[in-house]
Amino acid sequence: MAVPQQIPEGAIRFNTDSSKMEVWIGDKWMIVSTSLPVGISTGHTYDNTHLVNSAGHGRGFLCGGYAAPLFRDQVDMITIPTQGNAVDFSEMTGGKYGAGTCSSSIRAVQMGGYQTPNVNTNLIEFITFSTQSAGANFGDLSMARRGTGAVANETRGIAIAGTQHPTSPNKQNTMEFVTIATEGDAVDFGDTTEVGNNMGAAGSPTRGVIAANSGPGSPIAGVVTMQFITITTTGNAQDFGSLTQPLVETFGCSNATRALFGGGVFPSPEAAQTRIEYCTIATTGGSVFFGDLTVTRQHSSACSSAVRGVWMGGVTHNVIDYVQIATLGDAVDFGDLALARWGGNQAASNSHGGL
Repeated sequence: MAVPQQIPEGAIRFNTDSSKMEVWIGDKWMIVSTSLPVGISTGHTYDNTHLVNSAGHGRGFLCGGYAAPLFRDQVDMITIPTQGNAVDFSEMTGGKYGAGTCSSSIRAVQMGGYQTPNVNTNLIEFITFSTQSAGANFGDLSMARRGTGAVANETRGIAIAGTQHPTSPNKQNTMEFVTIATEGDAVDFGDTTEVGNNMGAAGSPTRGVIAANSGPGSPIAGVVTMQFITITTTGNAQDFGSLTQPLVETFGCSNATRALFGGGVFPSPEAAQTRIEYCTIATTGGSVFFGDLTVTRQHSSACSSAVRGVWMGGVTHNVIDYVQIATLGDAVDFGDLALARWGGNQAASNSHGGL
């Protein structure tokens, strides 16, 4: 009887099923990365879901939020390739919700938000994925606003629209951008196709897709509008297509190919949704049904890895859900937040589709 041949540590092969180079590490084959996020040195390896031996890769943050009666500054952290409850990671400079949050592989940047009753902020702050340091000042938006959408690639973070209510009734169509690796005030990017707030956003390294909108009137006057921008340039948003139904407060995540938008409300604040829709980022033509979340979600937040999309919290609960982005189907329970709260657009990761 032949003795099974032992595979030597560090052996390399080409997997014809996945078309990837693999290296034998310990007791399994692991994918060799040929393209790494900025700030991560060569010589690391990937398994099927996340980077191995790179501190903090695959982390998702929920930054701040609101849990009655307080505006919260707590940052919860999850490890996206695993399942389990979130842990208390750090804190932002102050409590807020409705703050547009996006990220590079190194930093999460949070822009604007509703800071205390009847007070919006123009503050931009950042937090670093690999350390447990607190949030720090980055710069300012051109105006104080909340309900701000956000999308990023490795270089740029873009704040999308928002409202100055209650200090002003004005909803905005202004987009501004920052260079995530540096600090400084935001610079004009262009305009969305219509004014509004609570727009969900997700993207690839080149394109951001914007979906849903509270519209120019009532906070629950949902729209089906979808738009896109080219992150690497500046300019106004363009028409992408439509959602399958009007929604407000449906927030997004993505890998480099698909953008997913989940939850939201319509036609009333009591009519929270479980619906997830998706689109192919590189095309136009709108979205189609993907599956359902495990619970209804209003003002939840979403982040992702290249494999999983995750939704966290909401107005009434601390539940975390996830889906496999490359397939269709309903979400599965991931765990719970360390602190139940809601915020909208307040999550980010260091492994999303824009990186």
